[in-house]
Amino acid sequence: MKREEAEVYLACHRPGREPGKMVARALGMALGDAGLTERMDAQAAFDAQWVALVGVLELPSGLEKRVEAGQPARRSGGIQLLHPAVLAVVAGVLMIVGFAIWAWWAQGGRFVGQDSVEQILVSSRGVNGNEFKPTQARAGELDDVLYMQGFEAFHLLPELEALRAAGTRVLKQRSGMVAQVALNVHDAVLHVFAAEEFGVEIAAGQWVVFEAGGFVVALRTDGAKCWMVSFRGDRAEMGSFLEGLGK
Repeated sequence: MKREEAEVYLACHRPGREPGKMVARALGMALGDAGLTERMDAQAAFDAQWVALVGVLELPSGLEKRVEAGQPARRSGGIQLLHPAVLAVVAGVLMIVGFAIWAWWAQGGRFVGQDSVEQILVSSRGVNGNEFKPTQARAGELDDVLYMQGFEAFHLLPELEALRAAGTRVLKQRSGMVAQVALNVHDAVLHVFAAEEFGVEIAAGQWVVFEAGGFVVALRTDGAKCWMVSFRGDRAEMGSFLEGLGK
């Protein structure tokens, strides 16, 4: 079971209930993964808060009887917007939408696969430059070099190809292989990896900027390949970097 699959099944776990086969496998995997355990505990706390919130909601007095009884339809045959049944449906939809927005906000607007992406950054945190094979080529000229290092099908967005590189290496992660190119600007590192292997699901064709582990990060995908730039800085610096690409 992949880590991303375990995250999905752990979200289905309910303390005090007998877990199913797949949930049990995910629980076993979480025992040896501090990140999964943290996510599971956070999910359990979130579920408990939501259950508590629903428990204190009170329906208007007599609403159930009015919904069951209904009201005669208008002769025109039009929809009665103030009909109790219609109001109940609208209220339910608004609650679901509100819950989805609140859940997204509670998770800090995280995207699917962000944990795997951040693990790449964790693995790169102690890098001092000696791990990279020196080069003076442009980033777009490194496909053969990285192929010899074990990374296949290396290619870049056109706006990244002209960046000057200082070194290359291939990082082996549990999710898959990552090609890393040390850049001559901002002491940045360009990471290239398969979106599917790391479970990344973001809108294709646009940069997603976030901060993690002391790095500011910009991530983009075409649905198959991911390109990620990271360096120690802030969102304003990353914005300037992205604006200057291809110029």
